[in-house]
Amino acid sequence: MPSLLTPAISLMNRLSYLSKFILINLLFLIPLLWLAYMQLSDISAREDSTRQQLSGMEALQQALELTRIAGEVRDLTVVRETANVLQQEIAELGDAYAENLARLQVYVAELGLGGKLADSFERLEAISNKPLMSSGSNTEGSFANENQLVLESWILVHTISYHTGLYQDSDPNNFVLMKTVLDSMESLLEHQGQMRSFSSLTVRSGTMNSTMIEILSRLMDELLSDQKRLDSALRPVLGNEAIYGKAVIESAQAIVESHEQGVVRFENDLLLDENIDYDWRSYYQRESATTEQVYAFIDAAL
Repeated sequence: MPSLLTPAISLMNRLSYLSKFILINLLFLIPLLWLAYMQLSDISAREDSTRQQLSGMEALQQALELTRIAGEVRDLTVVRETANVLQQEIAELGDAYAENLARLQVYVAELGLGGKLADSFERLEAISNKPLMSSGSNTEGSFANENQLVLESWILVHTISYHTGLYQDSDPNNFVLMKTVLDSMESLLEHQGQMRSFSSLTVRSGTMNSTMIEILSRLMDELLSDQKRLDSALRPVLGNEAIYGKAVIESAQAIVESHEQGVVRFENDLLLDENIDYDWRSYYQRESATTEQVYAFIDAAL
């Protein structure tokens, strides 16, 4: 050990007091500077991640708006069936979809994600540019055909959330909220779309045949299952107002209440009483309530 320290001791003996003071301070300062550098690097990385997520949030909101518009096009096309109605409304929604898609494409390119999302945009453009056609009399088939644009729009939502780091949020509370939005709302919205389009079509046509009764009965089973899944999905959010805030909690509760009321109306009006004596446009608007509440919850969550 003494032999190892001999060079250091000799060096110190040759230095003046000022030089010794400077050297000792440098020996202490170097590791502190290194620690400070590492900490600043970590802070910078977190800032970059936060900046990316905030930019991703804007892209995600735009993509979610595409799912909303696509769902409206799908449902109105099903309600239209073969009648000479709703062409203008559907065409205007199609134009709005194309404008929003183009705006989002420019925005993600600015984020450096254009290449990663190019295939998704190509598929969406191809589907959305299909000419407007009669939905025909096969109600479920028509819905499935028109639902392609909605499904592809949701794929875009998931892809954006993945590439911007939103789905892998390190904060456990944010992670739960994003998981609820991205994993639980898509199927709920699809069944709500079936409910408002199938029931509004029945009201508009003024007839309730055996085929439609079978379709509505199958849908009723899905709606009841949605009720259970919704309770499970929102349980980590409801009751945690201190964490998620009043707006998120109230919007989540509104989904549950609106969904329950809609299921009761659906069963009583159509399946039990077979009461279809309504103005179909007012009926459609009324049965859009849960869908609107879901998107209000998503906005509050984001």
